[in-house]
Amino acid sequence: IVEEWYRKSGGGRWTEKIGEVMKPERCPSCEGSRLNPISRAVTLPNGLRIGDVEALTVKDALDAFESLKRPAVVAEPLREVRERLRFLHAVGLTYLTLDRGTATLSDGQAIRIGEATLTFRLWTAAGASTKRIRQRS
Repeated sequence: IVEEWYRKSGGGRWTEKIGEVMKPERCPSCEGSRLNPISRAVTLPNGLRIGDVEALTVKDALDAFESLKRPAVVAEPLREVRERLRFLHAVGLTYLTLDRGTATLSDGQAIRIGEATLTFRLWTAAGASTKRIRQRS
């Protein structure tokens, strides 16, 4: 709400004051990862730490997650991550890093991500329906 008001305010003393505190700063505690110490300590079997993954491009992250073996305990989350990365890859956003803020995206990039999100939701819903139909047969 504050960010929207700031964008629409058109200047003035309060806009200036709010602008001073809206500057993005890297948190010294989490080093900008927005993860707690326990999450930052998690290391994937391929040697990547969770915090390192967000600095990867979509292409590099997809390669890293495709190479992971699937222990049963992480099969579902791993499948979900791979599917989302595949969609971003399919819409041509392979060069974006996963830590990129939405405010830094161009209009075209934001539109492609929105389309990919909608397609992903429709695709997973259709897949779930197909799976239920197959189970009934």
